[in-house]
Amino acid sequence: MKTTPLTASTRSNPSSPYLLLTVFSAALALLVCLPLMASAWAAGRDNCLECHSDPRFKVENRKLYNYFQEWNLSVHRLARVGCHECHGGDPAQSDAQKAHGKTGLKAGDPASPIHFSKVGITCGKCHQEVLKHYEESRHYEKMLAEKPQVRGPNCVTCHGSTGTRVPNPNNVAQLCGDCHRAPDGKPAPGKAVDVPRRAEELLGRFLSIDRFIYYLTVKGEPSQAARLEKATLPEVKNLKARWHTFDLDGLERDTAGLLAPLAGEANVLEKVLWEKKQNARKR
Repeated sequence: MKTTPLTASTRSNPSSPYLLLTVFSAALALLVCLPLMASAWAAGRDNCLECHSDPRFKVENRKLYNYFQEWNLSVHRLARVGCHECHGGDPAQSDAQKAHGKTGLKAGDPASPIHFSKVGITCGKCHQEVLKHYEESRHYEKMLAEKPQVRGPNCVTCHGSTGTRVPNPNNVAQLCGDCHRAPDGKPAPGKAVDVPRRAEELLGRFLSIDRFIYYLTVKGEPSQAARLEKATLPEVKNLKARWHTFDLDGLERDTAGLLAPLAGEANVLEKVLWEKKQNARKR
């Protein structure tokens, strides 16, 4: 009886536990920023949440209602990151005008922390490493070069207004294609590289890396799991932050450098486990 070897091309479904591990790690990353924030929740009251959870917004302002529902199901809520940490304002105020502050929380106001030119800085309060790499990217350069009335590519472009969208191989091509493909679905004029396709392949590699680490950690010896936790996981975390440079050539090289040895270890472990199982049957 033969087993099907684990290969580097193996991908986990975006609804699988491996993607959930990625999302969970993002939630843990958010928790790191909590000591930096004087959240109103610590005082036991947040008027932003009390006001915007009002179901009347479902009729009176459906867009605002949907934003709140997205936040309510997000890792930001799990990390106790409330409205004011990103939008500004004063959650201790019960009067709406005072709570919203001078900017009125309008995204179009250049003074607002959610103005397209400042979104990266706002998100970077927690996601420092991601911001550092984003500022090295062509996305950041384009964002700075855009005219004031045009929103350049920033965190919200890919992750949504409340950070609830996690690109995966099933949706990243469409997401990147909004900017990197012509209306007929072909690569954008003057672009020799099919960015959406390459992004899809690279995210497939990231999920495969997560899958192999999960397999080796659960099925392998404790010493193997400890080694992965000490050496490989920090490297993977750093690589995921460096995704935000959007240096596809560098990411392709570095993911290959991680994926090949992990796939080799997984195949060796699979063979060992299979032999143990066969020997147990012979007894």
